[in-house]
Amino acid sequence: MLKKIMQWRRAVRAGQAYTMQVMPARKAAKPSNLIAVLDWLAPLNAKIPLPEGSDAPYIQPGSPLKRIFLDRRAGGWAGTHIAPAHAVALRITLLHWSQLGPAGGGSYYFECADASSPTRIFCIGTVHQKLAKPPTLEGNRQVLLEAIRNAAAKGVKLLCTSEAFLDRGISRPGKPLTFTIDDSFLKPIHTAAKDHQIHLVYSVLEKQRGRIFTAAILTDDAGEIVGIYRKRHLSIPEYEDGIYPGSNWPVFDTRLGRIGLQICWDIWYAQGAAALGAQGAEIIAVPIAGDADPRHWDSCWRARALDNGVYFLTSTTHDCGGIAPSRIIAPDGGVISETRQPNGLAVADIQLPFAKQRLIWTKDGPCFSDYHNVVGHLSLTALGLSEMGGPW
Repeated sequence: MLKKIMQWRRAVRAGQAYTMQVMPARKAAKPSNLIAVLDWLAPLNAKIPLPEGSDAPYIQPGSPLKRIFLDRRAGGWAGTHIAPAHAVALRITLLHWSQLGPAGGGSYYFECADASSPTRIFCIGTVHQKLAKPPTLEGNRQVLLEAIRNAAAKGVKLLCTSEAFLDRGISRPGKPLTFTIDDSFLKPIHTAAKDHQIHLVYSVLEKQRGRIFTAAILTDDAGEIVGIYRKRHLSIPEYEDGIYPGSNWPVFDTRLGRIGLQICWDIWYAQGAAALGAQGAEIIAVPIAGDADPRHWDSCWRARALDNGVYFLTSTTHDCGGIAPSRIIAPDGGVISETRQPNGLAVADIQLPFAKQRLIWTKDGPCFSDYHNVVGHLSLTALGLSEMGGPW
C-alpha cells in the first residue's frame, strides 16, 4: 500500500516545460522507501475527451491528464517535463511504499521553475549489410565506410551496423580474426564517424588480455569511443572458437541520449534489455549476424522495445540468411522503418524523451501515463495509487 507523505501543487501553462525536484529539508527516509508522482491536472470546470474507443468519453474534471514517476536523484527526485494540452496545474505527491519498510522521519521541500523543452528530435538509421565480393578485410571495411557516408547524406545522427562484419566471410572455425580496440585498421572507421558527424555502433571480435570477445563499439560524432559492450549470450560456434562471454549490461551517455547495446543472441533473452531499460536507456542498438526464424525476430524484437519503452535498432547481415530485416522499432512495439535490400538503409526521425501516452486503468477509473514510467516501476493498480484518495 502507498501512503501519502506530502503533497504540493502549482498552476502551469500547457506546452511549457518545467524543471522540478523534491529534496529532503533535513534527515529523511531513504528514497528506496518513497516515490514521487507528478500529475498534470485537468480544469475543474471542463471535460477533456478521451481517445476514440475508450470505455469512458471524458476525463473527469480535475482528474490527472497524465501521470509520471519522477526520476530518482541523490537524496531525492527530479525531472524536466512538458505540461500537456489542457493542463492547468501540476501536483507532486510523495508516497511511502509501506511494503518496503517504515517511512522514517524528516521533511521534504518542492521546487519548480520554467525550463526549455527537453525534447530532442533527430534521425537514426540501420543498414542491412552485404559482404564485399570476394570478402576481404579491406573490402568489408569499405562497405562499412560507404554505409557511414550514405547514412550521413540522409541526415542520420546514429547508425547501427551488423555483428562482427569486418571479418565475416574471412574467419575460419577456430581461427577468428581479432582486433584490439586501438588497432590501426579500425582508425578509418572512427575518422569517418568524425568526418560525417555521426554516432556509430559497429562490432568486431575484440582481443583483450589474451581473451576474445564479440564486442559492440559505440563512437560519438567526434570519432571517440563512448563505450564497449561485450556479448553475454554466446552461440555454440562462438564458444567453440574460444570466445568468452561479457559480464555486464552497460548504458552509455551521449549527446543524443542514453544508449544501451546488445548483440545478436542476447535478444533471445529478456533480462539484458530489461537491465538496460532499468538504467534509463532510451535506445538499444543491436548488431546482428542473422536470424532465419520470423517467429523469433518479429516477436522478440518488438517485445524488447515494448517491454522497456525504448527505441530498438537492429542491423542484420544480408549474407547470413538474408531473411531478418534491419529494423527501427518504436517504444510502443511498432516497426517504423526497415530494409532487406543488400546494403539498404532504414532511417527514421525519432523524438526523445518518448512521450506516447497510454490509457491506464486504476480501480476508480482512467488516467494517462508515460508507458516507460509504467513498465519501469509497476502497474498503477499494483502500486495501489487509488489508495491516495482524490479523483482517481
